[in-house]
Amino acid sequence: MDFTHEFPILSTGRIHMNHAGVAPLTARARDAMAAYARDACAHMGTEAHNGWFARIAEIRASIGAYLNASADEIAFVKNTTQGLQIVANSLTWNPGECIVVEQTTFPANWYTWKSLEQRHGVRVLEWPERNHRYELDDLEQLLRDNNVRLVSLSAADFATGFHHDLAACGQLIKQAGALYCIDAIQVLGAFPIDVEACQADFLSADSHKWLLGPEGAGLFYARRSRYAEMNDFHSGWIGRKNFMDFDQRPAPPDDTARRFEEGCLNIGGVLGLGASLDVLLECGAAEVERRLRHNRAVLVEGLGELGWELVSPPDSAHSGGTASVRHPAIDAQTAAQRLDEAGILCAARNGLLRFSGHFYQPEEQLHRVIEAVAALAR
Repeated sequence: MDFTHEFPILSTGRIHMNHAGVAPLTARARDAMAAYARDACAHMGTEAHNGWFARIAEIRASIGAYLNASADEIAFVKNTTQGLQIVANSLTWNPGECIVVEQTTFPANWYTWKSLEQRHGVRVLEWPERNHRYELDDLEQLLRDNNVRLVSLSAADFATGFHHDLAACGQLIKQAGALYCIDAIQVLGAFPIDVEACQADFLSADSHKWLLGPEGAGLFYARRSRYAEMNDFHSGWIGRKNFMDFDQRPAPPDDTARRFEEGCLNIGGVLGLGASLDVLLECGAAEVERRLRHNRAVLVEGLGELGWELVSPPDSAHSGGTASVRHPAIDAQTAAQRLDEAGILCAARNGLLRFSGHFYQPEEQLHRVIEAVAALAR
């Protein structure tokens, strides 16, 4: 099935190879957000709310199905960081407890937990990176030798695209009796994550990367069985039972993940997220992955012939949609700037030139990227 009509970026002449950064919106997300704006202009007060919230309930259910979770375990958040901070601030921490993150994790998954050290006396431990990879033996040792309360992993590394075996990580984490949190922004949309299969307790992701949605509209999963361990720090007025009864005080937190939605939602953003998710679901997770992996393979082969070394994992078990490369004679930052001038948007991360295309891009675009990279040496 052809989805090119869903992506206005394809008609601009520019090639977007930075979905691991900020992705272009789908036409469907644009239209959903524009329709919301028109409705908000044309209706008084809350006249249009019922329609919006009926659609949001559908989106909540779609996200739940995409993650193999219940719709009642899904909340909407502003961004990935907010979801992580909900976990950090809703649990009761004891001095001496440890939190494990990757050595090269994105700052959002580092600052959130480091901020707990001074306030609660916990320690943040780093899972060491070895040649741009993470070995399960190292995680197992950290879990064995320390009082680990929680492990918070980036599903894929933002610079190299190294993709964890999330189920294998979950098995080790659960055997150690620890909680499992996933920063999923670098995977969701490229590949689904089954929270049951990997035994995740929490997951957070904004929609503006591989999910092809707008910034500021994210999703948060919290396993229902964990709610009893979590305080109501993040339960505002909307997160309460019978929240429209303004005279009922105090009201307990809702029994669903809506308890984490503190106040009014970013309605337009959530509608845009839902519209882009519909595109991905219509294509089908397996087909999205097949096309994405094919496009990546074409690009990797072409760049390799030009002398660029692939630093991202070559094996499908640990590779995602990202291909990060380096060249002995070409600076990555300079290369990214020159490619941008040529109409190709990619990124330089940690001294690597990072390409992150998506499933909808025609193969012809990949050959144009390879030709442009070849021109750098000339």
